This record gives sequence, structure tokens and C-alpha cells, in this order.
Amino acid sequence: MLNDHIHEVASDLLQGYRYGRYLEDRDLPYESSLRLVTDKVHQYIDQKSSEAIIFSPSNGNPQGVMLFRISDWDTLHFGQKTVMIDHIIIRKSTEKNHLETGEKLLAQFLDWCSQYGVKFVVSKTPSLDLLTIHCLEKAGFRFMESWIHNKYDLHRNKPRPENHLELRFAEKTDLEYMLEYARDAFHPQRFHADFHIPYDKAESLYSKWIRTAFHDPNQRILVHDIGNLPCAFMIYYLLDLSAYYDQKFAMWKMALLNPQMTGKGIGLRFFSSVCDYHRKEHLDVVDSGISLRNIISLNTHNKINFKVVSTLVTMHLWL
Repeated sequence: MLNDHIHEVASDLLQGYRYGRYLEDRDLPYESSLRLVTDKVHQYIDQKSSEAIIFSPSNGNPQGVMLFRISDWDTLHFGQKTVMIDHIIIRKSTEKNHLETGEKLLAQFLDWCSQYGVKFVVSKTPSLDLLTIHCLEKAGFRFMESWIHNKYDLHRNKPRPENHLELRFAEKTDLEYMLEYARDAFHPQRFHADFHIPYDKAESLYSKWIRTAFHDPNQRILVHDIGNLPCAFMIYYLLDLSAYYDQKFAMWKMALLNPQMTGKGIGLRFFSSVCDYHRKEHLDVVDSGISLRNIISLNTHNKINFKVVSTLVTMHLWL
């Protein structure tokens, strides 16, 4: 019965909601995006690990809901009980009411954290939801990075034969090269920006993600070789959103380049070639997220006509 109530509240609060990767993409029909986001929120609520806090004034309907979860994976890695806030949905209203709702939700959340011994909290909030970001700041969350959602339309953008590189799928022997290229490659990102996290602990996160991708049947890794040496890698997975948009997406997770090839134009040609490969997979859209501080990658995306569709603010709180 409790979950039924949370589902009902979430569905109500999502009416007219306009934040996030899909709802901010003007190329996509709003009603289809709202249905997708609503379905994702309901699936989240049904997960055993999910928790919810609802704020309802004493004389009115629910005004906001916060959905979060304890992350066992991150808790194990950081050695501190870690929580991910994945959704804060507040009814569209006046600025005063929004701020009050956010403050009440976060006050209840912090009480919950104290009760369960939580030490580290991560929140990702759409940048356009500025009032909620202000609520998080007031509660003590600190800005770590802006995360940009880029997309590449495989139908509007045509292949570029001049950029074509030969690609293959990764083999067992590629793992050590990936781990080597990843070393010190992600220093602009949020884990290194957080002074609470030792450098080696932040570095090892990326190694774990690479090993996970290597052994996950749902993830694919494309490789470009120069001579007998692998020099560029792209980790991605497929996301079929045909039920909402009649489109299939390639979701880029991580790109790696031999640091000796930096500045030689290989990254640009590699990204372009990977996009061409996705056409052969009969996909429609490439979706790529990067940190705003990763200027080199951002410029490479821009040069081959990726389009920024939304941004997130990632914030950390240590208790």
C-alpha cells in the first residue's frame, strides 16, 4: 500500500514537469518524454533499494517527493555508507512554496541519514531546476561539476568518409591497455575535485568501471588500432526507446585515447568513425555525457555536430 501511494504522488507531481535529458530535448515529443520519465520513476520506486520521502503540508496535497537509495557498490568502494539522490520532484508553484518544499524534504532526508549512519550523499539535479539546487546548497551540498548531455542524430548528420577509421571489438588483451590509458585521464572530473576523496581512491573507480564493462555482456567496446597497438576505445551500450520515440540509442559511457596520440586528430576521427559504425547497427541517436571541465572532449563532440540538450549539476554532501 505504501508503494501504491508513492506511485500515485509521483505521477501527480510529474504532470507538467519539464526537467531532465528527455523532457528538455525539443526534438522529442513532450508527451512521449513524460511517459518515459514517468515509467522510469515508477521502475525506480519498485526497486528494493529505493527509499522515498514525501512532503505534504498539514492542510493540502503532497507538494514534493524525494527518491534515493543506498549504493552498496559505492559504500564498499569509499568505505562510507553512500546514498544517491536520483529524483527530487516538486510541484510547480511559487518560488516561496518550492523553496519551502525543498527545505522540508531535505530536513527529513538528513534525519533519515543520521538514523541510518549515512556519511556520503551524491545528488544529480537538472541545471534548469535552479530552485532545487538552491535548496541543496542551503542544506550543505557542495557543487562538484556540471554534466552535459550531448546527442548526435545519425539521420541528420551524414557519414564523413575522410574521417573513417577501421574499428573492431575489444579482446581480452585490450584490458591492460585500457587500464593504462585511463591512468590520470579523468582528473578534471568530480571524484578528483572532491578533496574528501584520496586521489588513488578516485583513480581506482575508473579502473573498476573498465573491468566491469569488460565483463558485462550488455556493454560493448569498440577499438581502433594503429599498427599492432590499440590506441582508442569506446565503451557503450544500446538503449531501445522505440516504445516512446521509435528510436534506438547508442549510449556512450567512456572514451579512452592513448595519451601519446593527444593533439594528433585521432580523437576526432575516432568519434566520427564510431558514429558511422552505429549507423551500421541501425541506430538513430548517439547519446554522450561528459563533464563540462573536460574541454578537449567537449570540443571534439562539437566539431562533429553533437548537440547539447541538457545539463546536470552534481553535488556532494559529507556528513
